[in-house]
Amino acid sequence: MWSSAALLATTAIAKLVSCFGTAKILQNSDPVVGLRFGHLMFVAGILELGVASHPLFSKKRIVTVTLVAWLASIFALYRIGVFLVGLNIPCPCLGGFTDAIHLRKEIADKIMKMVLGYLLMGSYGILWWSQKQRGVLIRETASA
Repeated sequence: MWSSAALLATTAIAKLVSCFGTAKILQNSDPVVGLRFGHLMFVAGILELGVASHPLFSKKRIVTVTLVAWLASIFALYRIGVFLVGLNIPCPCLGGFTDAIHLRKEIADKIMKMVLGYLLMGSYGILWWSQKQRGVLIRETASA
């Protein structure tokens, strides 16, 4: 939960800082969602920051994990949409942050795919395990 929050907070800050930059891509329309990349990055950054901050304000771990699964699913659907429209450029997920730290966009794209995999597998794995444990607890309580 905390590692997911840290990853989401980091990418959110990168998006929010980048969306106010001057990069030409920020003015282009995203082919999947239709919003300008700058606006899309702002919305994504706010959502990420909201999900990342949830564990600070709530002790309900399962809600946080569900929010991470929801957001990661949205990002995965976006990646599928990018693939389906044939956009063969690295995801501008981190905006100008990659330029600021001198990281090639292709490398950043691979890192973000790994982060997405981590968020998806981790959150859905925890949700699955929680459901499985709940079922065991219910059966043990019913048989007692």
